[in-house]
Amino acid sequence: MPPECLPESSVSTDSESVIWMLKRIKEVGGSQDDMLLVYLVQIRCRTELACPAWNGALTKKDIKVLESIQKTAVKIILGNKFSSYKAALEMLKIPTLESRRYKLCISFSKKTVKSKKFAPWFKLMEKQTRSGQKYSIPKTRTITYRKSPLIYLTEILNNWEQWRKKLYILLLLLSLLLLCYILYYGTYELLLLRKIFYQKDIPFTKYLYKRVYRMIFKINTVKTIKQTNMYHP
Repeated sequence: MPPECLPESSVSTDSESVIWMLKRIKEVGGSQDDMLLVYLVQIRCRTELACPAWNGALTKKDIKVLESIQKTAVKIILGNKFSSYKAALEMLKIPTLESRRYKLCISFSKKTVKSKKFAPWFKLMEKQTRSGQKYSIPKTRTITYRKSPLIYLTEILNNWEQWRKKLYILLLLLSLLLLCYILYYGTYELLLLRKIFYQKDIPFTKYLYKRVYRMIFKINTVKTIKQTNMYHP
């Protein structure tokens, strides 16, 4: 989509023309939840219409213009409670429009890759590179094509795949550390319990050992003994 066709003016004008709903609801005496619902259903959806097609071509100015729509709506909803835009978003529990558009683009890209009809849009890398990119980015000669949705969505998918690999490696390391922790402290606990049981001559220790093995994680010794009634006062 060329820069002159961006929805910066049309979307903002269309959304600002609907903000009067919030003012009218507030004058009538509507609650904060009612105004928030009207904003989410009637106004915010207009700023996200077909965003995967034009989000990659937005400039910083366009992002600020679109974000100002939500800022105005939040001011009307909160009224005197409004202190700052960030605090208002945390109070209403809604994300910024920029982050929400990015999530929608990621969701659209992942669904497109799974589609049999549109999967050929994204071509896999023939050879692995140091960057670790999974999908090849088409070469561009013009700025207009560089800002096209195909390039933008391909970059998003590559970033998502790299982030998923890092998360997988991190989870693998955490699982190994957890396994080492269980093996070390679990064995130490069993030896300690066995010593206590033999000193106090507690019966059915084999049954208790099986239960400890099944639980895997650390157990509360006193609680387990009371539940099984295998102790003598």
